[in-house]
Amino acid sequence: MKLSKKTKNLLKFVKLKKERLFLFFDYDGVLVSLQNNPATAYLPSKVKKGLLELSFKKNIKVALVSGRNLHLLKKLTKLRSKNITLIGSHGLEMYYKGTTKHIFDKNLKDLKKVKKEATKLAKDIASGFVENKPYSFTYHIRDKRKNDFVQKICSAVNSLIKKRGLSKKLKVLKGKKMVEILPCDVNKGSAVEKLISLSPKYKYVYFGDDVTDISAFKTVKKYKGIPVSLNKKLPYKTRYTLDLPKDVWDFIDNLN
Repeated sequence: MKLSKKTKNLLKFVKLKKERLFLFFDYDGVLVSLQNNPATAYLPSKVKKGLLELSFKKNIKVALVSGRNLHLLKKLTKLRSKNITLIGSHGLEMYYKGTTKHIFDKNLKDLKKVKKEATKLAKDIASGFVENKPYSFTYHIRDKRKNDFVQKICSAVNSLIKKRGLSKKLKVLKGKKMVEILPCDVNKGSAVEKLISLSPKYKYVYFGDDVTDISAFKTVKKYKGIPVSLNKKLPYKTRYTLDLPKDVWDFIDNLN
């Protein structure tokens, strides 16, 4: 196995510290490559095996953090281990030690008020499809024309939310070819901080690739952890960067 220089540097730093590790992995774009159809983004069996092996080590904890709802995350990863924490819906849902719980309150009534109109606005701007989740909804852009459709849809939906008087209750997240509407109090960083409070005195490492991961990057940095980005264009600079999910897979393999 030939490791990239970036992966080697990260491994060297992590192993040099000889500390207990809590590893947080975003899912799409980090553990799996981005797919045209998000429903087909299954976790490769060798990656699943590597994560399970890490989770059984006494000095390592593992968590997956995703914008996907918890039910779908379980389906795609086929992970049901009490040793691996799954965080879904950008931090609203958590599967922790075999038990499912909700971290934040749900503003479903507010979402329903704007869903139909927001979807129409998005479709009028760019072709794509809606992914319905229990506590949010996402518009995936699949328009081949060259344009900043993400920003245009964000602006239109934000205007709608403001018009409905819901600016303090709902927010719009933009990512790679996607826009998501969800409750304001939900973010990955808060969910990660919740896990950190349950597992103090670890070295925290978070792997992410999108703007929705920035809150988690800031959280692990706050606790003197290591943010690792797989996106050079991300408007947040991390100490370490990797290029591809394969680099993350190699990192996992070399810790086992």
